[in-house]
Amino acid sequence: MKIIIVILLSLALLVVFLIAPFAMRISISKKLAANSEPYQQIGSKNAHKISISKDDSADETSSILFVGDSTGVGTGGTPKTSLAGLVGVSNATLTITNLSRDGARTRDVVRQLNNCQPDQYAIVVIMAGGNDVIRFTSHSLLALEMTSMLIAAKRCAGKVVWIPNGNVGLAPIMPWPMSSILTARARENRILVATVIDQLRQKNLTGIDWVDLYAEKPDDVFSQRPNHYYASDKLHPSAAGYRAWFDEALKQSNALEEILRKDIQHNVIDGALTTAPISSSTDANKD
Repeated sequence: MKIIIVILLSLALLVVFLIAPFAMRISISKKLAANSEPYQQIGSKNAHKISISKDDSADETSSILFVGDSTGVGTGGTPKTSLAGLVGVSNATLTITNLSRDGARTRDVVRQLNNCQPDQYAIVVIMAGGNDVIRFTSHSLLALEMTSMLIAAKRCAGKVVWIPNGNVGLAPIMPWPMSSILTARARENRILVATVIDQLRQKNLTGIDWVDLYAEKPDDVFSQRPNHYYASDKLHPSAAGYRAWFDEALKQSNALEEILRKDIQHNVIDGALTTAPISSSTDANKD
């Protein structure tokens, strides 16, 4: 009997050890979400205007729509340190509309896209997928929702940049064994993303850039410096985390690189702007 009691007490302590930090960080995450605000910007009329192609109008090429979940909002950072904010700071000519909402799943992003006019924007940037991993959306349903989302986005703009979740199982907030389960789901989700995009390309729906943020733990930048790249809830990116995503998006997406100034990259360091060359790259995810 004593052995059973010791085992039960040990299990109880283990549960408390695993669950208590998780519950505390969930509370922090809710507070971050409540205080978050999506970055939006009206393009400066006096700033230098650029175009993606000679056929694009000035109005069209200066408008970007962001849709998605909390990562599209920039939860964990500030509006200006979010990915949308970094895009806006990099090019003041851009008008940025941000309809992202905390907690949104892929199906919610479809609704965010419902009200735009055909070819209203130069680019639609989608930042979503993590909540479908965490909330266990079935893959069969998710494939249909992803397809609907991309078709809707292509109606809104000629170029679409999709930035789905990375390896959410590696977020420090996730206790074992949930971390392993979510890593497996994130890995499967990455395969699903690639499959959906490939199927749409076979149907001649082109102009979709996929920014692949997934990495296994040995190659994951966030895991190497979690206190630097994660916000205080250890789930959402910090300002540095969004900066890392922004840099990666420029490497993998021709559409984003082209709409920003091709030869100059603006870096935000302690509130000041500095400049450095953008390195051009070719990636299989670019279409």
